[in-house]
Amino acid sequence: MQERKNGYKKVLGCYPGNPGNRLLPAGVRWMPGPIRCLDAATESDYDLILVSFSNADARMQNALVELCRTLKRNLHSKDTKILAVVPSGHRDIVQRIAEGGIDYIRISEMKSNNGFFSQFSERIEALGPDDRSENVFARVCPYITFRATGRKQGFVTCGAYRNRLVLGRGRLKEICEAGRFGVCEYFKDPKPLEKRREIAG
Repeated sequence: MQERKNGYKKVLGCYPGNPGNRLLPAGVRWMPGPIRCLDAATESDYDLILVSFSNADARMQNALVELCRTLKRNLHSKDTKILAVVPSGHRDIVQRIAEGGIDYIRISEMKSNNGFFSQFSERIEALGPDDRSENVFARVCPYITFRATGRKQGFVTCGAYRNRLVLGRGRLKEICEAGRFGVCEYFKDPKPLEKRREIAG
C-alpha cells in the first residue's frame, strides 16, 4: 500500500451515501452510516477517521455529530485523528464539533459521491494547523444562520442584517467563513432581529 505524505495509511470513512467501490482510494474503508462506522472504529486501528456531513439531512447531521463525540470518548478510538467535512453555512455544526474536541474540520460544498471521493486523498494530505477545529470555528462569522427549507435543502442568511440577506457561496468562502468578517459592513453595524424588536417595543 502506498503511504500518503501525511502518514495516514489506514483511513476509515463515514459517508451517508454509496460511493461505489471504484471511487474508494487505496487504504480507505468506507462505512455508510454512524452505527457501522462506530463498530468499525472500535474493531480495528486507523490513522484517521473522516466523517462527511455532505448530503446529510438534519437528523443524520445530529447523528454524525454524536458519532464524532462518541469516537473521542471511546477508549479504543479516542486517540485517532478525526476529520469532519461540513457543508458551507452550518456554523452550528462546526461549533458542536469543535466543542466535542474533534481534531480537524474542512468546510466544503461537495454534494456528489464522485466529487467527494475523487478529492479524498487531496483533502487528508493537506491537513494542517489551519484545519484544527478550534481555528476553523474562530474563522466563521457568529451571525451565519442556516435556514432549512426541506430535509436537505436550505439557504444561509446574515443574522447581522435581520436574516434578510441571503449569503452566496462566494461571500461565505471569501469573508464569512475565512476569518475576514471583521471587515463586513453588517458585522460592524449589526441589526439582528432582537435589536429590531427592542426598537419596535
